Amino acid sequence: MAYFFVLPAFFLWLIIAGALVVATKRISRIHSAYSIVWRISLWGTLGFIAANALFIVLLISGFSALDVSSASPSFIHNTLQFLFGLIAIGGPVIASFLGWLVGVMVGAVLSLYYHVRAAQH
Repeated sequence: MAYFFVLPAFFLWLIIAGALVVATKRISRIHSAYSIVWRISLWGTLGFIAANALFIVLLISGFSALDVSSASPSFIHNTLQFLFGLIAIGGPVIASFLGWLVGVMVGAVLSLYYHVRAAQH
């Protein structure tokens, strides 16, 4: 259910990031920001995708481990199922945001590194 909110936000990010990359490439006044914008756009997108892929794999493996039916369900088993249910509801928003944020920071750091290296030469 959380992906009902997450996916439109991701598509909005793709549209805005793509438009900014195109604008910085074509408009000569802001062309100097192109190398920053495309790195942040690329790494933010990759961070979002990677975080969600990892979240889905971990969630599926967790539910698979908890799906093993036992003869008598225990309190711990029921509690873990409840917690995984809560994680399934709120986790996509948190994982998406953190993945995007880490990706954007990686893109910014790589861009800064590129500009420092270019200034040295």
